[in-house]
Amino acid sequence: SQLWMVHADGSSHRRLTAADGNDRAPQWTPSGDAIVYRSDVDGTTQLFRREVNGEETVRLATLPAAPEWFAISPDGSQIAFAMLVASPSRVPTGLPVAPEGATWAPPAIVATDTRYRSDGLGLLPTGRAELFVVPSAGGTPRRLTSGGVLHFGRAYGATPGIWAPDGVSLIVTANGTPSPDITARASDLFEIRVRDGAVTPVLRRRGTNRSPAVSPDGKWLAFVSVADSGHAWTQPRLWLMSREADAKPKLLSAGFDAAIESPAWLPDGSGLLFLADRQGRVGLWRMALDGSTTQVADSLASDLEAYGGGQAFSMSRSGAVAMTRG
Repeated sequence: SQLWMVHADGSSHRRLTAADGNDRAPQWTPSGDAIVYRSDVDGTTQLFRREVNGEETVRLATLPAAPEWFAISPDGSQIAFAMLVASPSRVPTGLPVAPEGATWAPPAIVATDTRYRSDGLGLLPTGRAELFVVPSAGGTPRRLTSGGVLHFGRAYGATPGIWAPDGVSLIVTANGTPSPDITARASDLFEIRVRDGAVTPVLRRRGTNRSPAVSPDGKWLAFVSVADSGHAWTQPRLWLMSREADAKPKLLSAGFDAAIESPAWLPDGSGLLFLADRQGRVGLWRMALDGSTTQVADSLASDLEAYGGGQAFSMSRSGAVAMTRG
């Protein structure tokens, strides 16, 4: 797969990348002069920056593992991402040594994680994902978190982190429990100060709290929450809370009977757009801050198939929306 660019009116299809490998997950820099994306053109998945008005493509760093997600800072100077930091497997001591000339089996390992293997993948790499930042022009990544205190990645119900509008901190979804393998569906919201990596819990409560979205003025945080009710299905709902200290969350979607995903603030801060599946069709909806809703579009489709998830939309600074439909 390669990257292409097309004008918003559908004209001027232009191919941006043409090398072997898969290029994916493009994001515009805030200035609009470059695109940051993931590619495995070099054999491993790395972050690249491609100038739009020129031909220059730069690999931003040499990463030992694939970035799970990345987010560009509001001023365009830094890129945050989560990446696995591997730890060596535990090898038991006292095993017999291979006899001379014998073909010996691989060394045994001791699995200490509940999730140590997966169908189709076999043994999973040991270690935990940590948070990093790297200059958007390229350079050496700087590690923000350590010790596996927070666990990032979709394995634990996490979604990509976002920058606060002032660029001082990141708001991330992570599993902060001591045993993330056992509480795989638990996730909470944390704020990470970029200067020194200080971690502050934003919201911790039983269930899955994810998909944070900060209002344009930086005063409000919207997020999706799924309460751990002990049932096979609990509906994802949209919540709103002030970013002031000791603020309490408020249920915004109490009157909307459908599962909510992917909230995004309108440019003027008057409400949010989100995806919702009703009667088997995924639609795009707008919710005002009083909880009232209006449907914007129907029958959004996945980039892979008509059903089964993967629906998406993207909103410009002016409020124009691009989406996939089927």
